[in-house]
Amino acid sequence: MKEKAANISGDRNGPMGQVWPALVVLSLVIALCGCTGQQKQETSAELPGTSWELQTYGTPAARQEVLAGTEVTLTFDESGSISGNAGCNRYQGPFRRGETDSLSFGLVASTKMMCGEPPGVMEQEMAFLRSLEKVQTFLLKDGALELRCEDGSVLSFKQATAPH
Repeated sequence: MKEKAANISGDRNGPMGQVWPALVVLSLVIALCGCTGQQKQETSAELPGTSWELQTYGTPAARQEVLAGTEVTLTFDESGSISGNAGCNRYQGPFRRGETDSLSFGLVASTKMMCGEPPGVMEQEMAFLRSLEKVQTFLLKDGALELRCEDGSVLSFKQATAPH
């Protein structure tokens, strides 16, 4: 009886002595996995309260820079809405975060002004607003935001210095 009690209390040659190191390793693995998941949640929680300026848009093979003289912005507010300037018109609408990196936008409403300058601004605006409808995922890294669309196009933003 005393021999079994010694084995249970931590004798390295007994059955529990052989299992103990495996339990320690397993506990470390579980703890590390939990930390990784938490970092992902903290990163994705950083969208509300941020503002962004569009730099490029389109597919990787046909990426276009934002026209000089225009500013396309995107602001995420704390209540689950987005707003910004699409190059000519202001817009607003809801956003929805899914699990991990999924993101989608609801119906986006915009003002209906017509801008002629610079040439191409209305085409750029329409492409941007259409792309918002197709967003499926996002990547937030080093002061940059990428919105990735179902058709392979990407909206690439840099963080704005102040909300728009």
